[in-house]
Amino acid sequence: VVDCMKGHGKAIVSMSLRGSILATSANDGTVRLWDLASSHSFREMDRHIWGVYTLLLHGVLLLSGSGDRSIKAWDGRTLDCLATLTGHTEQVSGLTARGTLLVSASNDGLIKAWSLEDVGCCKTLSVRDAVLTSVEMYNEDSILAGALDGTLYHIFFSSKNIEKYHPHEGAINKIVVWDKWVYTCSNDGTVAIIEAKTLKVRHRLAHEGLKVLDMLLRGDQMLTACSDGVIRLWNLKDCSCVRSFSGHRGAVNALALCGSRLVSGSADRTVKLWSLETGECLNTYIYDFEILSLTSNLDNLFVGTDDGRVFRFGLVDDLS
Repeated sequence: VVDCMKGHGKAIVSMSLRGSILATSANDGTVRLWDLASSHSFREMDRHIWGVYTLLLHGVLLLSGSGDRSIKAWDGRTLDCLATLTGHTEQVSGLTARGTLLVSASNDGLIKAWSLEDVGCCKTLSVRDAVLTSVEMYNEDSILAGALDGTLYHIFFSSKNIEKYHPHEGAINKIVVWDKWVYTCSNDGTVAIIEAKTLKVRHRLAHEGLKVLDMLLRGDQMLTACSDGVIRLWNLKDCSCVRSFSGHRGAVNALALCGSRLVSGSADRTVKLWSLETGECLNTYIYDFEILSLTSNLDNLFVGTDDGRVFRFGLVDDLS
């Protein structure tokens, strides 16, 4: 371990990394920016009242969404809080941005579009009776939002039309839009491979009786993290399972790619390093608390734990 970065009082639930800056947030409502050259926090940002569950580094801005129903926008250079955006009535569950447009989703069923120039709400669209769990930009005029009941909503800003699709029977945990496809993973045990043009499900990756908690694209392959502690590598060309990575004794909460190696963090309080080529477990790192989040760049891996610490590994020296 290169560093143990301390500053949060409760579980690290979200991390966002860009260049030499790492942003972290925790269940205690704190948000921190870290200078990776020194591993020191610039300072603790203005607190949210409740936990901060989604972070986004966008341009010079750091944006955070909280259980206190608000979004905060900071200038990443000066660390000044530029605005506190309010209007949601439940937890902010997702943030996505493109250009000067920020979009937020919430458990209250509202999608809000915010202008980052005027720092104000420009549109509110309601998905009645939906608990929204994830959001992703689809194109210049629309977004995709996943819900607790497995519904996928295609929401248009200009016309205010809302289209409903039903790719899952359980909560949608993540949405990835890539090239001609949309990928969604769910608590119903499947990954839906959806044609972007029509939003029709063309294929499924089935994990019977399990929750798919995370997924990562790797070229024409996909890695999935599941509630049974097993990671699976899939060939997207024929939807076959190429390899399984077994060894965790609890749900796998997070995945990260480090070159030809895979890193996984689990509820069993371990981080495991795997060979993608063979499926062999190369190393296991044991912690005192559950691993909730991972992120990496070309040089380092960052591990967020349930006790509020962030561990930094050098990929060349430490992960071997």
